[in-house]
Amino acid sequence: MTHSKATTIEATYRIVTPMFCSGADQKSAELRVPSFKGALRFWWRAAEWGRFCSAANGDQQKALNALRNEEDTLFGSCGSGQSRILLSISGTRPDDSELVRDWPHNKPPFGSTYLGFGITESGRLGSHNYKPHRNGLPCGNDIRVVCRIRPGRDPVDSASVIRTLRLLGLVGGLGSRSRRGFGSIAILEIDGEDCTCQSPTEYRQRIRESLLPEALSGPWPPYTAVSSDLLIADVSAGPDAFQTHNELGERYREFRGQPGPHRGASKRPLGLPLKNVDEDRRRASPLLMHVHPVGQGFLGSVLFLPAQFHPEIRDGNSCSFYEIARTWLLEMKGGKL
Repeated sequence: MTHSKATTIEATYRIVTPMFCSGADQKSAELRVPSFKGALRFWWRAAEWGRFCSAANGDQQKALNALRNEEDTLFGSCGSGQSRILLSISGTRPDDSELVRDWPHNKPPFGSTYLGFGITESGRLGSHNYKPHRNGLPCGNDIRVVCRIRPGRDPVDSASVIRTLRLLGLVGGLGSRSRRGFGSIAILEIDGEDCTCQSPTEYRQRIRESLLPEALSGPWPPYTAVSSDLLIADVSAGPDAFQTHNELGERYREFRGQPGPHRGASKRPLGLPLKNVDEDRRRASPLLMHVHPVGQGFLGSVLFLPAQFHPEIRDGNSCSFYEIARTWLLEMKGGKL
């Protein structure tokens, strides 16, 4: 079934933690349409894996090929042409005086500092390796996104995009270190529907509603995506986003950093490169952090999305490879959605 009219979706988000986005000029701070579209594409791919696996009756290569084709058609590629999704964003240009220039600070270091490598000031002033603190967009500002899906597509397109717009605003973020809770965005409404959360229970319920049942029953994906092995853990809501983000950082530092029990190669499942172990290969961490307003406070969440693509995974040994991450989430009383 095709449609002769475009579908328009409008969503409003709030920046919850400072967002370190920039264009070609790394000294500036701005949220551009390509940045938002890239995040939307990532979460669409992550959320839709189970649907394609179900349609392919478990044939993962067939599912992957079909997903790639649909992604290229929907979001655009060299082979399929222009994206079917046209985006516009407003509310992304605060005054220069509002930009965040000194959070998180690195002297003395604290939880958010541990999560902010690459954002904080580094090196010695005047030396060749000195890098100043990145400028960031302040939290508390709202951004409005208008998403127009060009005509001629099956209605499943708009349904999947709406789900992804919701999911991005529940567990995702934008800019540098978004997997570590920086640039977290919270969806406030979509097409006039209130999407705010008043309790941790409602927060989890909204995440479930943003995913098809097939997503939470699907097999391990070959890339970072939702599957039956998804786990989520919460950090108790704090009075402000900064305190909540810092608490996430402290928990992670106690687990992975110097105070924690893990050293050297044992930390490979948490991402590469790893100093003095594997400094050449790159693999993203399976742990994604987010800060979300809940009621009158804020909730920190950690999402565990394991995948098969890590170079150290051997055939038939995937689950045991990520045991270090699973154990940590279970220690924080994490579990299934």
